[in-house]
Amino acid sequence: MDISCWANIRPLDRLMIEPNFQYERLDSRDNGAELYSESVFRTKFSWQFNRRLSLRLVVQYDDSNITVYNNYEREFTVEPLLTYKVNPFTIFYIGSGHDYSDFGAQHGLTQSDRQVFLKLQYLFRI
Repeated sequence: MDISCWANIRPLDRLMIEPNFQYERLDSRDNGAELYSESVFRTKFSWQFNRRLSLRLVVQYDDSNITVYNNYEREFTVEPLLTYKVNPFTIFYIGSGHDYSDFGAQHGLTQSDRQVFLKLQYLFRI
């Protein structure tokens, strides 16, 4: 069984909110018992400051359960990205990704990964 729904919401002229939900479930053919299920909640926020400067934030929560292996996982991800366009061919990006995982009742959601990046794109004409 697969279920998904999404929307594009523009409450302000410069703000776009894009929520998304996906659910998947796999059942056994033999007895109909659940083998696997996963729910993913994802929202992307985009703010356009002006023609050149924009900010994007992606927030995602992933809740999965593999019943066969008695494995339950929860993950939470935050990914901000700042973009500055000098022109269509010269763009500067700065962003990061932060992953949080559930390592059990003692630790709760704990940061498991972090990355920061910069990118400069420039077109050279020959």
